[in-house]
Amino acid sequence: MNKCFKSLTFSLLLGAVVAFSGTAARAQTSLIDSLFATAPKAELPLLEVNSRLDMLDLYNYKMTAKGETLFGKYAYLDSKSDHSLFVRLTGASTWEMMRLEAPGFPEKLLCLHSLTGSVAQTTVRLYDTAWQLDTTTVLPTFRLDDFVNTTDSIDDDTMADLQRLLSVRHLVVAGEEATASHSVVRVSLPTLHLGLENRRRLEPHLHDLLLTWDGRRFDHPQAVARKEEPQKF
Repeated sequence: MNKCFKSLTFSLLLGAVVAFSGTAARAQTSLIDSLFATAPKAELPLLEVNSRLDMLDLYNYKMTAKGETLFGKYAYLDSKSDHSLFVRLTGASTWEMMRLEAPGFPEKLLCLHSLTGSVAQTTVRLYDTAWQLDTTTVLPTFRLDDFVNTTDSIDDDTMADLQRLLSVRHLVVAGEEATASHSVVRVSLPTLHLGLENRRRLEPHLHDLLLTWDGRRFDHPQAVARKEEPQKF
């Protein structure tokens, strides 16, 4: 009887130690990990919390960081730092989170849900660190001219085609740099839907924009060479 009691006591104690160790390990989880795990379902409907935790564990152990989606397929955590995180949700969509910090302003969270392929565009949402949606306008209003190289000599027909075929209503936004003091996004005008011939003719006249976070919004646009658009994974 005494032996049974000791065995039971030991088992309970071992279980408590294991549980405590798991709690301690979670307590050491980085902030970016915690934010990813607690993102609201409305923001990441395809990934349940357990799948996100699986992805974080695998990534932190330098393994292929995949998690099962509600569709029974896999999403992949491709990159993670203290200030940003990038997920391939499906073969045609990605999700990116950036921590936005600026001296004198509260930290914000930027979430970018992008559709890739021929119908490319990004949904931009801003939150506070408690995942309360912030309806502040985070990006400026753009015109087509903002993406056209003003140093080029563009003939009237080419300019007319740019205006006819392209629209700033659907833009692609991606994280470019995320640190404790500097957050930059790249804004692109998608052209994959134009077809190869039109792309070859029109893209040389276009550039992307880099925008820097100032604590309230992204501003200070800087024109940079375009990046090649991803077509598939």
